[in-house]
Amino acid sequence: MEYATRADLDRMLEKIVGHIEATGMQTHQQLAVLGSRLDRFEAGVEARFLAIEARFDAIEARFDAIEDRIATMDERFSTLVLRVDHFENRVMAAFREVRDQVAILAERIDVLEARVGAVAGQVEELNTRVEALEAGTLALSGRLDGVGEDMRQRFRIVNDRLAQMAA
Repeated sequence: MEYATRADLDRMLEKIVGHIEATGMQTHQQLAVLGSRLDRFEAGVEARFLAIEARFDAIEARFDAIEDRIATMDERFSTLVLRVDHFENRVMAAFREVRDQVAILAERIDVLEARVGAVAGQVEELNTRVEALEAGTLALSGRLDGVGEDMRQRFRIVNDRLAQMAA
């Protein structure tokens, strides 16, 4: 029975080995399919990583461009700040000069107001004197008119007497 058992065992072993070989072949085929799929997956992942890397490179280039623009803007802002500070200093100096000029003008106006006050008094005095002069001139004119009328009257009388004497 040992021989039969051994023969049975050998057959069983052959079946098992055949089954293992068939399973190994199937496993090998499945591994080949899985390997192929894994290769395609790796290629897809690699392609995606390359696409992402390209996008990152593009984004990095854009960030570099933005950094350059920001640096340029910083320089321009620095220049503008300097120009604004310079302009502010000039404006403040101009304001101080205007304030000084206004103060000088105010002093001159005060002096002129004092002079105008003095001149106004003198003008008032001159007006009074002119009015007195006009009144004197009117009186003199009236007196001259009266003297003229007297003279004409006297010349008429003298003419009348001369005419009577000549007649």
